Amino acid sequence: MLVLSSIYIVQKTCPASTSLKHPLSIQFIKLLWNTVLCWARLGSSLCLCPISMRVSLGLSLLLAFLDPGTCLQCEICHSIGKSCSGPMKTCTGGEDTCGIILHEVLIGGMAISSSIKSCLPSHVCHLGPVTVNYGKVKAKSHLVCCTGDDCQTTSVSLPPDNDVPNGYQCPACYSVDSFQCGNEVVNCTGSEDQCVDLAGLMNAGGLSLKAAMKGCTTISECSMVGDGKNSLGMMDIKLKRFQCRPASAMYSVVYSTGVAPPHVTFLPVLSGFILEKVLF
Repeated sequence: MLVLSSIYIVQKTCPASTSLKHPLSIQFIKLLWNTVLCWARLGSSLCLCPISMRVSLGLSLLLAFLDPGTCLQCEICHSIGKSCSGPMKTCTGGEDTCGIILHEVLIGGMAISSSIKSCLPSHVCHLGPVTVNYGKVKAKSHLVCCTGDDCQTTSVSLPPDNDVPNGYQCPACYSVDSFQCGNEVVNCTGSEDQCVDLAGLMNAGGLSLKAAMKGCTTISECSMVGDGKNSLGMMDIKLKRFQCRPASAMYSVVYSTGVAPPHVTFLPVLSGFILEKVLF
């Protein structure tokens, strides 16, 4: 008679997260910062991971009935246009859903769309569409979360254009060679009721670019606090300054009220104006 005294079980664990606490802040910085250098991911499947344990036969039989666990996989892609496709990648421990992001920058009457698919933390899924008005540059973004096969049929729509002033004003400007820019005034429209003031440094392929922007935005951009630095592929982005304050009908009040979080998690900023400088 054959007696099994022990058995080896290989149990799967998902890779530990190496991303920052709130990766979306940097994702959208990258989006607006450089529409031609977007990033992303998407998808879902089972995976097996490496932890070997020697256990008794009784315990192994018990574990056989337990869910071995899954590691989420998402398609990674970024592209100019309203869709993209790319390879599947295993998400890190802090990323528990897939997301599809559609982004559009309006420069001098020309609309430039970009799309992203990515692993994301699910706490960002409730954030609504974002619009930003920097005067000469406008941008809008929308994120939709999905998992598995649903990501193949999920569609993302941008918020409709709304050019009707809502009574709020913010200082507005942009610069690609400085951490500072001017203080022109722009009328906020639609649901834009926040004033944003930000600056950052992007390093990619040996090229270092300074950028600064001010303008109107929606509460979605300012609703959460995140980290100010992340590495995205070949890109390293660091926020030098981020301030988000309630907008006011009077320009002078904008800079004297509100408390600004140091950084944000849902930040569609800084890309169209670089595109204007580089391509036009």
